[in-house]
Amino acid sequence: VEKEPSFYSDAFSEFKKAENLNSNDFYTLYNIAMIYLYDTKNVDINSSKEYFLKAAKYSLLIEKNSEIYTKIISNANIKKVDALKESLTGYCYLQASICSYILGNDQEALELAIKANSLGLSYSQFYIAKYASRLGATESSIEMINSCLAENPETYKEIISDYDFILNEKVVDFLIKYSNEINYEYEKIKATLHPYLKKYVFEA
Repeated sequence: VEKEPSFYSDAFSEFKKAENLNSNDFYTLYNIAMIYLYDTKNVDINSSKEYFLKAAKYSLLIEKNSEIYTKIISNANIKKVDALKESLTGYCYLQASICSYILGNDQEALELAIKANSLGLSYSQFYIAKYASRLGATESSIEMINSCLAENPETYKEIISDYDFILNEKVVDFLIKYSNEINYEYEKIKATLHPYLKKYVFEA
C-alpha cells in the first residue's frame, strides 16, 4: 500500500531528532538510511550509504542482546531476509552495496556484498554474483550463481531477468546449460513415473 508522502517527511524529521539525541542508535541510523534510499522526496544515495555503514558499525552490539534484537526486528522494515536468522549487520552492508552500485562504484559494491556474505547473509550471494558479472569476473559470478541456485532454485527467475547477468555471454551460456539439465532431469522423472501415472491416474 502506497503511503502518504508526508508520512515519510514526518518520520524523517523525527528520526533526525532522535539522531541528535543518540547518534549511535542502530534503529535510528537504519531508518534514516532507508528513507534516503527509498523515499523519492528525500533520496540521497551518498547519505544513505553513509548511514547504512554507520548502522552496521553499531548493529553487532545489538545482535548480542537478544531482547533488543527482537525489538528491532519487530519494528524495522527488513525485507528479503529472515531477520531472526540472518545478520542485521550483514543486511546493512548489503544495502550499502546497493548504494555503491547505484553510484557506479561496482568494486566497492562487490566488497560490501562480500562483507554481508561473510556475516551469514545468504541472500547477498545473489548480489556478489551480480556485481562480479558486471565487473567481468565471470568465474566468480558463476560460482556464486551455483550457490544461489543450490539454496533456492527459484532465484533462477530473478537472475535471468537481471541485465548484469544476461549481458554476460558466458553467464548466459551457463544459465542455458543449467536450464537444459533441469529439463532433462524433469523428463527422466516424468518418463519413470508415466507408467504409474497412466495406471493410477489416467485410467482411474
